[in-house]
Amino acid sequence: MLAECIATREGILEYPQPDGTIRRELVTRAAVLDTARTLPRSPMTLHHPKTGFVTTDSVKDDGTGDVDGDATVEEDAQGSFVRVKVALRRQDAIDAFNEGVKEVSCGYAVALDDTPGEHPIFGRYDARQVGRDCNHLAQVPEGRAGSTVSLRTDSADAAGRYATTPPPPREKHMNPTLAALLTALGVERLDNEGTALQSGIAAVKTLRNDADEKATAEAEADKAKTDAEAMTEELEKAKTDRDACQAKLDKLQGEFDALQAKFTKAEKADKDRKDAAELADLQKLADKVNVKHDALDLPALRLAIAKTRVDSVTDESSAGYVDGILDSIRKDSGKRDPRYDGLRNDDPNRIDGATTPADDPWLANNRASKEG
Repeated sequence: MLAECIATREGILEYPQPDGTIRRELVTRAAVLDTARTLPRSPMTLHHPKTGFVTTDSVKDDGTGDVDGDATVEEDAQGSFVRVKVALRRQDAIDAFNEGVKEVSCGYAVALDDTPGEHPIFGRYDARQVGRDCNHLAQVPEGRAGSTVSLRTDSADAAGRYATTPPPPREKHMNPTLAALLTALGVERLDNEGTALQSGIAAVKTLRNDADEKATAEAEADKAKTDAEAMTEELEKAKTDRDACQAKLDKLQGEFDALQAKFTKAEKADKDRKDAAELADLQKLADKVNVKHDALDLPALRLAIAKTRVDSVTDESSAGYVDGILDSIRKDSGKRDPRYDGLRNDDPNRIDGATTPADDPWLANNRASKEG
């Protein structure tokens, strides 16, 4: 369904306040020009969205049509106004039009100048609308303006009524008690009793839903508290078990440390014994190869004996290399000097197996003849 409408114009927008007073905002030519610039291609809605603005996520539910791509700014005796063409593309919007819902209201963010003044045509005003950024155009039963904050969306059900003189008292000023109740429920616009009651009903439903959600949240919180207490008991038990296990572990560690100390002591004693035996053995070998050993410890003695065979051996040589040299010296020191074989006889003073004068007094006593 195609239609044409005046979307906005210069003039005074009236905003009834909860205390019964009227706030008058002047729509300036600048706000009209901003409307013409930002309203084209905006979505149409049936009433204003509850969230205030149409978004890319909500347009599938809120959008009932669209504004044409062109908007014209025209003039009359009362100033500038914006004329647009629209398309209603959803059946409920078309049905509402046929039932008399034919007025429109721009949903927009607005910049306000709160300085009061007097317009030569429209009279006294409390603030001036100096800029707009349109979001949508709502199809509403009765025109009315938005909130009075400095930057806001027109979340009411209409664009407002324009007047050139202060308005007379109107029947839509509802019972003060009802107005106070609706205000307590968060209803901001009270200039239309039917619309205000609808907003109040929606607020009550919201409060009821909030109460249900709160009750659910409290139940979940109680369950979470019970679960937490149970987990705390389990944790305490686990800590007790852990402490018992730690005590057993400490006892076993102490026993292990004692055994380790005994093993280390026995290992050291065994090494000392082996070192002493090796030292005694090497001292004998040193005597055979004429190495003085009285002031030498085991490592020094090993090196001194090895040097009698290999001059290049040092204390940086590997133990295996030194052991090989010492084994070779041991084997050679046990061989009989072939020069002595011819002197063997049945002399009872001869020591069998002796190879050097140091081993056999007989050889020492007969050294001259042997060498001869």
